Amino acid sequence: GGLGHMHHHHDYHHQDHEAGQVFVSWACRPACSYTPEQLQAAARALAGGSAGDILRAKGVVRGGEGWLEFDYIRGHADIRPGSAQDDSAFCVIGVGLQPERLANLFPTAIAEKRLQWEPF
Repeated sequence: GGLGHMHHHHDYHHQDHEAGQVFVSWACRPACSYTPEQLQAAARALAGGSAGDILRAKGVVRGGEGWLEFDYIRGHADIRPGSAQDDSAFCVIGVGLQPERLANLFPTAIAEKRLQWEPF
């Protein structure tokens, strides 16, 4: 769905709207630590499309022993040990994001009320 608004004609034009896609970002700060398996499961969920058309996701979270870096691009996730950070952070960029479903992937995350919906 969501194509109903395409039938309305407007006088103004969005410069970056040619493809009909607007990228938005969603960010959270996971509170607990994660295992690589949990991150892989999150990557599979992102690839499944139920949370939107995810183009890219990246983050650094606490692992069991140290930190894990998460890098996801169009269906492929790269999870590797990362360097220590001050705080964990996770950012998802895509089209038609479903914040509630994204939040479910990181149940302990603080999805900061100031959700970052800046145009990408």
